[in-house]
Amino acid sequence: MGIKGKIFKGLLIALSLALIPVAATSAQKITPGSACKTVNQKTTYLNKTYTCIKSGKKLVWNKGVAIATPSPTPTPSATPTPTPTLSATPTPTPTPTPTVKPWTPPTAPTSFSDVVAQADGIAYWAWKKAAQKIESSTSKLGVMEIVISPNGVPDNPTPLVALNLVSRFSANYEEPKKVVIVYAGEKDIEWGQKQIDEFCAGRVCGYDVAGEAKKACNVPVTPCWGGLALRNQRTNIPMIYQTASDWGKTDPGHISGTLEAHEYFHTVQGGLLADVGWDHVPRWLVEGGATWVQRATVYYSDFDKYAIERRRDNETILFREKPNAAWIEKFLDPDYTTGWDKWNGSEYHQWAIYDVGSLATEVLVAIGGPDKFFDLYKITGSGKSFTQAFESIYGISWRDGVKIIANAIVAQQK
Repeated sequence: MGIKGKIFKGLLIALSLALIPVAATSAQKITPGSACKTVNQKTTYLNKTYTCIKSGKKLVWNKGVAIATPSPTPTPSATPTPTPTLSATPTPTPTPTPTVKPWTPPTAPTSFSDVVAQADGIAYWAWKKAAQKIESSTSKLGVMEIVISPNGVPDNPTPLVALNLVSRFSANYEEPKKVVIVYAGEKDIEWGQKQIDEFCAGRVCGYDVAGEAKKACNVPVTPCWGGLALRNQRTNIPMIYQTASDWGKTDPGHISGTLEAHEYFHTVQGGLLADVGWDHVPRWLVEGGATWVQRATVYYSDFDKYAIERRRDNETILFREKPNAAWIEKFLDPDYTTGWDKWNGSEYHQWAIYDVGSLATEVLVAIGGPDKFFDLYKITGSGKSFTQAFESIYGISWRDGVKIIANAIVAQQK
């Protein structure tokens, strides 16, 4: 084989040693200082890593380094978000829905025998009976010839509404076929008086009409608020004269239609009394009757509004001065025959014929309804006295009836 062969054989031995895997020594018992074979050779034994180092002329294992077995880093558990402690929000106690009791109308008076005991029902049932008459009737309004003064603007822009309501309330009774309606402002008093003078020329309206326009609009002594109804006895045509002013356009009585209703009802009264004259019935029945009719017709669809108007009309008698029954009885006049002298003097305030009269009318309508009220004018107008007409309609003498009416009014005072 020779030398060359020996060299090759040595190389193989060296290579085979060099290729001994480190893992082969890992099974050996390793102690520090024991022999190892190759510098920096490493092995692991009993959880330590040993490195082969040169100590003098020898190769030995060092003391070893413990292999740190890291504790697994715990996966942090999610820190729970604390559930907030809810402070108890008090639940409000619900407001109980009020039980609305259906409104019960007051007991209706049926006659003079129970009208004082049922005084609380007088206003409602007078209004109710008027409303029923209006609702069941149709208007038969005649020709309304409206004349407006040069500077006048009517306070109520829709006068025909109120006039038609009164016409419906007057169903079954005669109404004028034509009415002349004059509106005059405070700048047109002379113009207005001329209209009155020409309409009533020759005293055909039954009295001296001089100065009537000034009485209706006596600025600055009184506001421009008046109105009047006249009847030409020759033609049988009525005239309604009404003021028109800035003041009137702020007054509920002028803008609601109650003034037109009041004056138009005078034309109906005048027709029913045409053959005997106005003064064959008490003056309070003429003015008080028209005052009650104006609110019963214009507010026929709303009792609350009727009641508001009623309080405004009757503040003195029901709520402020509250005269006693004897005073009211005397005012209504149990001995009435004919004439208006007692109401034209200074004994009674001029407005008493309106407020006491409207309350007395309300009692009559609450007991007998609208038609018996109309019959007082109609039967008196046919030639009977007022007291005869009253007894024939209501079945009680006027002397007895007036006492009951007075007490029924006092029973409503608050």
